[in-house]
Amino acid sequence: MKTMTFTAQIAADGKLLLELPTGLPPGPADVVVVVHPKPSSQLPRAQSLVGLFAAPDPPGFDAVAEVREIRRRATQEAEDELERSPLRMS
Repeated sequence: MKTMTFTAQIAADGKLLLELPTGLPPGPADVVVVVHPKPSSQLPRAQSLVGLFAAPDPPGFDAVAEVREIRRRATQEAEDELERSPLRMS
């Protein structure tokens, strides 16, 4: 068995043509192809995430108010935890 790694180009029609010397004797062989597509160099990686957040917020949703409420709850939980802590300063 011989493992070979190459970088290849997929054609516009989606075909991949491999012609390479194997250094193996003639005869039948099992061939395994694993394709790991690379991100397009034309599209920055962050741009590919834009579509994930394209849906509009539900009516009446206030993102700023939501973040403020999350922060308020987290602050309150931290203060409550400090009150219960045996290491709290008096």
